[in-house]
Amino acid sequence: MRRESTTKSAQAIVWLAGLASCTSFTVRPGDPGPGGDRVPAPIVAPAGAPGEEPRITTSGDIGVEPRRPRDFAFSALHELLRLQDSYHRQHAEYARFLEDLDFRGRPGVSVRIVRATQDGWSALARVAQVRLECAIFQGRVASPRPYAARAGEPACSP
Repeated sequence: MRRESTTKSAQAIVWLAGLASCTSFTVRPGDPGPGGDRVPAPIVAPAGAPGEEPRITTSGDIGVEPRRPRDFAFSALHELLRLQDSYHRQHAEYARFLEDLDFRGRPGVSVRIVRATQDGWSALARVAQVRLECAIFQGRVASPRPYAARAGEPACSP
């Protein structure tokens, strides 16, 4: 009975999302669902259009702008870019370890500096939940992945 209720709630949410032309939203466990039943477990709303990525929200509140996993990876790599530039201005070289920077990262994203020299650095960010990998490089080092072709701009695997 519970599984059937969850399926009906998920179908109703998809139907309501189509009416409202929104791609995703979050419902908290215990909130009343579309049929009046309490939502038994978190429901991840599907992406809006075919081929569109699922969205992740960092808050349980409806109305909070959802973000794509790619956005989290890009945000982490942009933060790393900013910190590396600051570190380079102070030390005349790039940091080889995240511990040398005040890097906070993003939830669900793992970042690794692949290479760092006096003239450049490269890094990878992974969102394991959706098997997404993004890369960035800056200065005179090779890109860690072929899909990252422009220095200073994060790019993700196709």
